[in-house]
Amino acid sequence: MAYIHYNPDENSLKVLRSNFKAEEKLEILESNSNYKLLNVSGKFVGVKVNDFLSSIEHKGRIAEDIYKTMLDDNQIPCLYFSQNPFGTDLSETLKDKLQSKRPDFLVNIPDIGTLFVDVKCRKRLKFPKSEKNYFQISRLEISQLVNLYSNILIPVWIALYDVDSIKEKEKKFFMIPISLLKEFLDGIDSKLNSRERSMLDCIRIPEELLYKIENEISVKVGHYQIKDELLETYANFHKGMVRRIEDEIKNVIRTSSILKSHVSDKLFESVGNDYFHSQDVTHILRTLIIEKTVIYTERKPLVLNGE
Repeated sequence: MAYIHYNPDENSLKVLRSNFKAEEKLEILESNSNYKLLNVSGKFVGVKVNDFLSSIEHKGRIAEDIYKTMLDDNQIPCLYFSQNPFGTDLSETLKDKLQSKRPDFLVNIPDIGTLFVDVKCRKRLKFPKSEKNYFQISRLEISQLVNLYSNILIPVWIALYDVDSIKEKEKKFFMIPISLLKEFLDGIDSKLNSRERSMLDCIRIPEELLYKIENEISVKVGHYQIKDELLETYANFHKGMVRRIEDEIKNVIRTSSILKSHVSDKLFESVGNDYFHSQDVTHILRTLIIEKTVIYTERKPLVLNGE
């Protein structure tokens, strides 16, 4: 049987042919910084690829491994949906027609039942004029997981992991059911006008809605009534964030001869990345171009309409 193994500590992928026997000693036929060709008795049997995943993907995989370790520590049975080429995949119906996303785990938690869990490793960000840090998630990610829940009829939860915890491999996650996250997004949208909704691609999740999981995995189920005051507060936070990003984009275009692809980097250089994610900047800039507030011409600096 063919052998495929990803080592998250090394960020390497080893692929061996099916005729290789485990007890046979692997030798290095050829190597460089990118790969090693492996052989047995002078016969090629496989390859080891170094730096296999991008930095973001690698951090995500480490978070998944930490979550799996917590499941094992708590003796919670699970299925891990490997992301390698021969891992569990979506049916074409879910993948193409319903735009669903593959989760990372199927778990069975005592007194709760069976859940899909999607692990996300994220840098926590602030709102402008706020010192609190928040996990961020996009509309598309929410929509994909809602579709999965709607069509498989198994509850879907997100397990959020702070990227700053990777170094120590801290066993601490923040979990939220996708149904509650969708309710929060709908509540925020109800307090925005059409332009504000079009500008807002990613939302930041209030701490009040998250279940903190530390070493012991335990979650609660049931309907959580999101208070209108919370929605009002966070709708205003998101409005302020969008306005700040829009103003900064316009200021960068007004004061610099800058290409579309360089706006995020320039913004982070001048303002910092404690508040803004590149996805926020890219989406808002795209919206400004669509509504012709910003004039975009391929390979030419951006221009503000009327200036």
